[in-house]
This record gives sequence, structure tokens and C-alpha cells, in this order.
Amino acid sequence: MSPHYSNLSKRSIIPLHPSLQNKPPKGPQEAIELPDLHNVQGDICFTFPKDAEQFAFFHIKDAAAFKKGLGSFLPTSCFAVTEILDKIDHAKQTARSCGEPISRIETKLSQIAFSPSDAEHCKGVVESIEKVTFNSSITILHLEVGNVLPDRKEHFGYCDGISQPAIRGCTVPHPGRTVVDPGVLILGYPGDPVDVDKRPAWAKGGSMMVFRKLEQDVPGFIQNVVSHGDEWRKVIPDANLTHEQGIAWYGARLFGRWRSGAPIQLAPIHDDPELAEDDQRNNDFDFTIPGEPGPSDRYCPFNAHIRKTAPRNLDPYKPTREELAASSILRAGIPYGPPVNHQQPHNPLPNVERGLLFVCYQSSIEGGFLLQTQWALDRDFPKFGDTVGGPQPGQDPILGEAPSRSSDIRPRSYVRSRGGEYFFVPSISTLKTWASAK
Repeated sequence: MSPHYSNLSKRSIIPLHPSLQNKPPKGPQEAIELPDLHNVQGDICFTFPKDAEQFAFFHIKDAAAFKKGLGSFLPTSCFAVTEILDKIDHAKQTARSCGEPISRIETKLSQIAFSPSDAEHCKGVVESIEKVTFNSSITILHLEVGNVLPDRKEHFGYCDGISQPAIRGCTVPHPGRTVVDPGVLILGYPGDPVDVDKRPAWAKGGSMMVFRKLEQDVPGFIQNVVSHGDEWRKVIPDANLTHEQGIAWYGARLFGRWRSGAPIQLAPIHDDPELAEDDQRNNDFDFTIPGEPGPSDRYCPFNAHIRKTAPRNLDPYKPTREELAASSILRAGIPYGPPVNHQQPHNPLPNVERGLLFVCYQSSIEGGFLLQTQWALDRDFPKFGDTVGGPQPGQDPILGEAPSRSSDIRPRSYVRSRGGEYFFVPSISTLKTWASAK
């Protein structure tokens, strides 16, 4: 945890304090060009501190009026996010010193910049942008509304977004976190897979955004996990788990983490909330076992969700660590739909839509989101050598559909895409240039 944000332990992405950015690196590492945080839109590097969010899809009906409105529209920058986090951190420290509860401070202060405290307030902000900022030059065709769940988990009941990439020189590199060059996420900087001279000048400082509305079959998932509450007897027969503990263990095998976020690789039999809260340990692991060659599935199945979408240390197999870093994406999604009471998982659930408004940023959609999706659905990924009869990992049990022939995990489709699109998120200076263009 950076000493400058010591009260933001719940955040998976902690910015390096502005006073520490753009300073020469320690040791043999070469200095690289870092993005101008005043010019990059704020969700891309650090994600907005938000409790609610609305995505407005609109049609431009008056280009001239729209450009005029665009000239007065000022997106929140990455630097502004650090300033807001400073205020949140300071307020939490003050409350802590006075013995006051701090759970509501982040919501209250984040309204200063984003006004996302609830869906109704978001709706008012969107209407103001449509009618005032852009003077009705746009028609909003569709809105998607997201809200952070009360326990800040996703609908299946698991902590999400723990393992995020750390941007070199911009983000605190917690142990085990994949450190990436800025260009992996932000166009026109070192790490961008496209040569800088092949990118147009206006693309620099922007990012490619993927938006997907992912519906989650929570009743189906819970039914599957509950029905496999005795599966532990086949894998760890000496563990002496209760049926409820077996249900929790099986769910952790599907995700690779317990509901708290603790990795099953480090807590193979029981959840460890203290481990989950420790940002110095909750990502500091791989899937090797001392004395065993190569990656192992002793504790975490080869096709667990976190092993399929974000592999770790596959040495001596591929992808290499460098290739894994180059495929990194920064996730910034938010749940939609009413929460589920996971304290009563056996009760029937109402047949309502709920899921995730998935958002991720990268400089190459093909090398980021699409590649990770391919990995999740490829039964043979990762491929451990070329020998016949080697382990076949199987599909991701959360995103996949077909059963694996070798894993103890039996997947079915619990996540369905209900639509989405790819977008370019320009830099703030590019938006100003477009607004003044003739």
C-alpha cells in the first residue's frame, strides 16, 4: 500500500502519488515515456471510484451543435482521479482518528467529480449532459444502469477485480501484480503493439474500450455449486468438511478464489478473509508446487476461471511472462440488476435479469480482450508440451459451455452476452481538437 493512500485498502488499483510519478526509476530499469495523466481519461488508468454508473448510447443529430457542446465538456482525467482519491483518503483518516464510521465517505466525496451515488442522480447527470451540455444535439437511444452491490462483490458472490495490471511508473506494483508498460493500455506509449509512427497523432493518450452486457445465471450457478457440495471427498477425502464448507470449496475451485477473494492456491481447503484483505499477499502466488515440475493443479484446477483468463508463470510453457503481460487488460465494469442474498442460497431466486456491465481497456482489442476470451474457451489452453495424453485443462467453468474431459470441474454456461461494442476512448486534448475542427 502506498503511504499516500494508506486508507484505500479496498481498492485493487492504487495510483503512485503524483509526487512520485515521472521520477527516474531505481536500479537498472530504463526510464520510459509515461502518459500525461492530465490528458488521459480517468477510468483508463485507475478506474473511477463509483457506486453507480450509467452508459448512454446516443445518436448525433446536429453535428455543429454537438461540436460546440463538446468544446465545453470536460472529462475527468486520471490526474483528477488521484486528487479525488487524495480527498477520500484524507477524509477516511480524519474519520478514523475521530472514531467515526468510514464506510460512506468514498460515496459522498466521489459525488464531487462523478455524481454516481445512486442511479437517480446518475440519470439527472445524463439528462443534463444531453439537454444542457450538448443542447439537445444528441438523442440518447439506450441506457444501461449499473450499481455496485452492497458487499462490493459480483452477483455470483465473489470479489472481482482483485488482479489488475499495474502500469509501470503510474500504479503501485503490489506483490504478484503484473507490471505492464503504459502502451499495453494506452495508445502511443512504450508497450503499444503498434509502432508509434503507424498510429495517427490524435490516437496518442487514448485507449480501446470493450463494453459487454453479460447476463449471469445466478440460480443455475448456485444450483450447480450446491449439488457438488460433496465433491471434496474425491479430491481431499481427509479434509472432513461439512456440506456447507464443501459448497464453498467447490465454488472456489470454479473461480480459483474464495468468495472473500483469497486465492485457493494459498488457502486450498478453507477461506482466509485475512489473506484476501492483504494486498501484499492476495496476488503474490503462482501455480507451482515445490518439488513438482511445471505448473500444478493440486490446489487450483487448470481450468479455474483465474487460470484461464489471467494465467501466471507458465514456464517453461507458453505464453511467456512477457506475452502474458502484453495481453493484459484493465477491467472497470459494474454489476447491474438486484443483488442476491447469498446467506440463503437454497431459496428460489426471482427470475430477474442481473449481471455485469463489463468494461475493459487496452491498446489492442485483438491482443487483449479477444485473446483472453479465446484462452477461456480453448479446452487445450494452456498447452503443456506436445506429448499425447498430457493434461487437457478444459474450458473456463464460468464462461465456457462444453464439459472438460479431464477436469473435475463440470462447466455449463452461466454467463451470456446480451450485446456490446468496441469503442475508442480519445485523450482529452484530442476531444478539444475535434471540438474546434472546421
